[in-house]
Amino acid sequence: MKNFKRILSLLLTAILLLSVMAPAASAAEKDIPIIYLEGYGGNLYKDDKNPTDENQIYPTGADVGGIISEALMPCLEELAIGYITKDYSKYSDELYNALAPVYEDILLDKNGEASDGSGDGDDMLLKPFIIKNYSGVYKAYRFKYDWRLSPMAHADELMLFIERVKAATKSDKVALVGRCLGGNIISAYLAKYENHAASNIESVVLISTSTIGIKFLSGIFSGNIVINEDGLDRFADYWLKNKGIMEDAEMANLISAFVSFMSEAKLLGIGTDTLQSIVDDVKDDCVSKLALACYANFPSYWAMVTPEKYIEARDYIFKGIEDEYAGLIAKTDDYYYNCQLKIEETMKNLKAKGVNFCILSKYNLPSFPLYEESNESGDLFTGVYETSLGATAADINKVLPDSYISSLEDTKYLSPDHKVDASTCLFPDTTWFAKNCQHAEFTTYYDVLSLKFIRSKGAMTVFTDEAFPQYLMHIDDVNYSVVEGLDEPTPQPGSNENRFLAFIRFFTALFNFLGRVFRGEVSFGG
Repeated sequence: MKNFKRILSLLLTAILLLSVMAPAASAAEKDIPIIYLEGYGGNLYKDDKNPTDENQIYPTGADVGGIISEALMPCLEELAIGYITKDYSKYSDELYNALAPVYEDILLDKNGEASDGSGDGDDMLLKPFIIKNYSGVYKAYRFKYDWRLSPMAHADELMLFIERVKAATKSDKVALVGRCLGGNIISAYLAKYENHAASNIESVVLISTSTIGIKFLSGIFSGNIVINEDGLDRFADYWLKNKGIMEDAEMANLISAFVSFMSEAKLLGIGTDTLQSIVDDVKDDCVSKLALACYANFPSYWAMVTPEKYIEARDYIFKGIEDEYAGLIAKTDDYYYNCQLKIEETMKNLKAKGVNFCILSKYNLPSFPLYEESNESGDLFTGVYETSLGATAADINKVLPDSYISSLEDTKYLSPDHKVDASTCLFPDTTWFAKNCQHAEFTTYYDVLSLKFIRSKGAMTVFTDEAFPQYLMHIDDVNYSVVEGLDEPTPQPGSNENRFLAFIRFFTALFNFLGRVFRGEVSFGG
């Protein structure tokens, strides 16, 4: 009898434990597997089959900036001669000889392939899964890839990888998360395997992606290099003063203030005009040769050229050498014609078939002042229009005109600071924006938002969660607040107020800095 009671007790305990564990098991079954595609810049190895430290060719660990600077110093004489004679061919050769060795170990062949056997040292279909914890928020199956190669080739691998993850997890569908170039690979997969995606993908999250290009890169590749004086002032001010890229804050503030002072005194304009004339004279000799010695050699970078500039850029870089680079051109054309031109329509089709799309964008930071549209708002690297798939945004330090705002039928997608209108986005209800957040800042709150969206199975929008409204104010990698209203007015360049403020900033910074020098707090040498 005692044994019977003991057995009965054990059975009841087992039943109780199973009943407690059942909900947890059910919840776990509802958590869809996530496949994460990071941006460009992963490790590369000289021998793809032997990924060791000794075999690593990227990152090199070398001071590339220092190497380039040291190598370019002897070229300055050739530049001066070219400025006088208007013949920059010798300077172009010297520049090429200085820069080419920096990238030679990671260059592809003229077909855009790694014929030398180099690669990322992994095989997504044979090796064990790489499961990575993103911000401590969720774990995902990491899809590694050789960031130099064509996204269309990686699309084939991604399709097979999705099947592998599904089989391992016994799941019917997966979620895809991609940032930067990872978004281009997801887009290539969606365009190339639309039917497969419709049946196997539940949600897609794109974070600061370059799916429809980067205007900065497009300007360089097409030879449309424009020195933007106002943009130079903003860019220097952001990096030197606001972000503290220099360890000595006083020195950074001094340099930033000096650039602003020179600009307002109309002295910087003389320098930029001269620099622009040199760029105009030298670019046709230099850009194609130098670009093919580095980034234009990679099909992946061509996938980040905007559709508006692609044909112009392709014809500019490959002029006269089309046959020599026919293999590479075929790969870049493949992405342009079979993905980029149709991707938004593909996404809309997939949305109609039940695939959920979440777009995470960033805005209100300046870009490189080297192209025509560098006054546009973005995340320092990519523009808000591109990363959001269509948002209408005011230029840096400006707001959308009253005439534009009054023309809107509904202002529910208008940012409280009047800088962005999301109503023109491809998916306005599921597109979020982080203000003042850099492209390369990996934010925990975006990972939290991504997971919430994926788990909502399409129910979450910019209006459903008070903690995540459409417009967020970036504080740091973990913290954010809500964008609440208009920014303080920014004086326009050239105004008396801005000129006065520039003078005050410059001389205040100068005297503060000189005081530190005299106190022995600043050292100019060893």
